[in-house]
Amino acid sequence: MAKMMTDFSEAKPYENLMPNVVLDSVEAVGFRCTGAQMALNSYENRVYDVEIEGGENVIAKFYRPHRWSREQIQEEHDFTLELANVEIDVVPPKVIKGQTLFESEQGYLFSLSPKRGGQAVELKSEEDFRQVGRLVGRVHSMGEVEPFRHRPALNVKTYGWDNLVFLRQSGHVPADLVAAYDATTTQLLTKLDEVWDGKNYTLRTHGDCHLGNILNDGSYFLVDLDDCVSAPSVQDLWLFVSGDRAEMARQFGLLIEGYEQVR
Repeated sequence: MAKMMTDFSEAKPYENLMPNVVLDSVEAVGFRCTGAQMALNSYENRVYDVEIEGGENVIAKFYRPHRWSREQIQEEHDFTLELANVEIDVVPPKVIKGQTLFESEQGYLFSLSPKRGGQAVELKSEEDFRQVGRLVGRVHSMGEVEPFRHRPALNVKTYGWDNLVFLRQSGHVPADLVAAYDATTTQLLTKLDEVWDGKNYTLRTHGDCHLGNILNDGSYFLVDLDDCVSAPSVQDLWLFVSGDRAEMARQFGLLIEGYEQVR
């Protein structure tokens, strides 16, 4: 059957992603569903826990249209599989007939992964911080083997100036605040350019490494590499620290202690 040509609405990108679409898409790649599904928390994408007849549930992730290209999503999958192949604890996509990325009849790109439960992670002891540091260090040891070719790079231009240009043209900033917002942001980004000093970081990172993307089932494991980017290594560490300046410095020290045990 030919795929439907869908002109996805920017305002309602998931307008056509009905429950039957989820089930039909999963069955189209070889699974038989019971009909039971449950939507899981996800900000950009739509993710579902789908029950399979006579087997373990699968997690179906439908990617937000226009956010990532097919090549960028595939590169995320390849990186995750690369990590899993050297026994770094991540949840990789399922490989089905040599593929990890599929397209629904409605034009949605989606992937399937095994369901793996775990407890939310709380960093309480010094060893908790070291353990996270070691996990991130192992990811980065593979991340430096080769660069991304399609995923974006985190730098002042891509995550700063380009967004300012977009906001200037978008109408999202109230008209009476545009001049002040522009002046303040321009001053900040100019200072960041001085700090960044033209550096070009090619390290492949998780990109969104925070406690919501680490689970514990006896050991810590990472989920959701959807935002993986080329970035400085600190991108995968800074979101784990909290508290006042002294406490954050202590936590950073423990993270780096674990990190440097493996990288």
